[in-house]
Amino acid sequence: MSWSSPPSGSAGTPSPAPPGRPNLLKLAEPRNLLTDVQVVRWAPLKVAYVRSQPLGGPDGDLATRAVAAPALLANLLADRLAAGELAIRAYGP
Repeated sequence: MSWSSPPSGSAGTPSPAPPGRPNLLKLAEPRNLLTDVQVVRWAPLKVAYVRSQPLGGPDGDLATRAVAAPALLANLLADRLAAGELAIRAYGP
């Protein structure tokens, strides 16, 4: 089975990444070895990981969570605004 080509009959749906691929991207990033395509693949993986982490760290201290919440909301708002800006530029005049 080849990871680079979708299985027959999939109508072009992307196949899942091999289990070790995200780890290779993680190792290549600090060494500036990522290609432009790999950077595009790696960015959403990093964002998903950060969002999946518990707010305020593993101990979950209430004060730490209260301080971290506005920063998380600001990041989410910035992501939404960036997506809206891209949509406007793509379909704008």
